[in-house]
Amino acid sequence: MRVLSVDQSLSCTAWCVASKETDGTITVEDFGIIKTNKELTLYQRIIKIRDALISVIKDNGGIDEVVFEQLAFGGYGNASRNLAGLLASVIVGLLDEGLYTEEEIHLIAPKAAKKILTGNGNASKDLMVESLPKDLRSRFVEEGYKKTTGLRDLADSYAISLGYFKKES
Repeated sequence: MRVLSVDQSLSCTAWCVASKETDGTITVEDFGIIKTNKELTLYQRIIKIRDALISVIKDNGGIDEVVFEQLAFGGYGNASRNLAGLLASVIVGLLDEGLYTEEEIHLIAPKAAKKILTGNGNASKDLMVESLPKDLRSRFVEEGYKKTTGLRDLADSYAISLGYFKKES
């Protein structure tokens, strides 16, 4: 089973392509971030992220399911509405392209993903990074990601894939 896990945001969307073997081993096959320029309009940023994720799916072929971080229920205001618009746009794009059915697209609650990786549903971003498997954290760092340039977001994306695999087992 191969999944694309996505920690979506307008500034730095992180993604991981992960697989789970029959013995339960989870491997991150590919990963990256999608940054958008704040000078673009909201809609231009959403389109850029949607199109980039569709390219990731097509480039990595054979991804069975896609899993996104569910929106936090406590959020209000423009940021929450903008994230809701981003999530909806990306999901509609995947459906419209015929890449996935609604049954192949999933949401994982942020606290559930944090708890699976760290044991704490309220874990800080730094604890998420510290809780990554050492070899995976090294791969992220070797690719140039730092805490302030996508590493924290990649940790979230990895935790989302763990959450999906746990839910499906």
